[in-house]
Amino acid sequence: MGNNGTAIAAPNLADPKRLDALVATGLLDSPPEETFDRLTRLASSILGAPVSTITLVDAARQFFKSQFGLSEPLATARQTPLSHSFCQYVVGMAEPLVVADAREHPTLRHNLAVRDYNVIAYLGVPLTAPNGQTLGSFCAIDAAPRVWSEREVKILQEIAFTVMSEIELRIVAREFQANFMALRTLEMQRDELVHMLVHDLRNPLGALSLTLESLSCNPKMEAGPRQTLSIALEGADALLAMISEILDVSKAEAGKLNLNLTECSPRTLAERACARIAALAEEAGVTLRVEVAPDVPNIRADGNKLHRVLVNLLSNAVQHTPKGGTVTVRARPADGNILFEIADTGCGIAPESCGKIFEKYGQSALRKLGKVSTGLGLPFCKLAVEAHGGAITVESELQHGTTFRFTIPQ
Repeated sequence: MGNNGTAIAAPNLADPKRLDALVATGLLDSPPEETFDRLTRLASSILGAPVSTITLVDAARQFFKSQFGLSEPLATARQTPLSHSFCQYVVGMAEPLVVADAREHPTLRHNLAVRDYNVIAYLGVPLTAPNGQTLGSFCAIDAAPRVWSEREVKILQEIAFTVMSEIELRIVAREFQANFMALRTLEMQRDELVHMLVHDLRNPLGALSLTLESLSCNPKMEAGPRQTLSIALEGADALLAMISEILDVSKAEAGKLNLNLTECSPRTLAERACARIAALAEEAGVTLRVEVAPDVPNIRADGNKLHRVLVNLLSNAVQHTPKGGTVTVRARPADGNILFEIADTGCGIAPESCGKIFEKYGQSALRKLGKVSTGLGLPFCKLAVEAHGGAITVESELQHGTTFRFTIPQ
């Protein structure tokens, strides 16, 4: 078996599609890797060939991604010009090249690899990409004439298939990485745009809120207009709170959430947060409870941000607790921290949703129909708690209520 008596046409190696497929592997000029070196060692061992290589061929050279048995300086250089390449013909034919004695081959006897590297017997099988493009050759080389058997050709083809399986995984991984980076870039651009728009909205909305508040202080205003103004003021305040939430989450993600640390009383924090949502709880028919252990010490924390954390968690609890239910906020010492708990007797959260509710815009399971929300309340809670050096978790059972827990170091 062999191609010794058959001349070979000069290969067309400059096909753009083939070169694109070669570049897509990310293997050209990459360092040696044990994953591939193991296969060239295996090929030489099974075939009894002194040299074996995994060779990638571009338009001007051949590059040895892996080699076994090459002498110096070729082993270190890991490449040759095409003047010294048999593998280029495997690429051109896209089929095995089997040569018993290159010195007798009408084409290969003129190749400088015969003279300079003593390449006499050669067996090369194509490395073909999923799109059908041949990237290179897996070859075995001997310095003496040799008749390669059909079995040896099949063995090398099987090993080459393993090589291509690894290369295909690399290609897919690079594509996924490229897609991920593109999506990440789009997400960053979106967030920057949202941040810019929200930031620009805050000043005029703040001016509107102050104007409405000033108008509401007019003692001569009748009850009807005063009620309308009150509703407008509540809406403006809600929008301002949402804007602050969006900006604070952006700052926290960028590591720029500044904490104004002061001495805070856990009991005062809990009672103040409950007072803030008392009207919401009364309207929903939900009872609020505060249970703070008598031995709870004060903590060094940003009181305003922890107030917002508690208000967010309590508001969520009230909104998802049916009439007649109870929402309880607790605080107690625990392992060098102060542990806060917000527990409700509401509908609970599905297990598959618990792992997502602290993600940006991942709170759809907690939103009531028609509720206006940024979807950033719980992400803000997580970022604010972690900025203090604490941690936040959730435990829930459908129809049996939900408990949020977070710690703040003492």
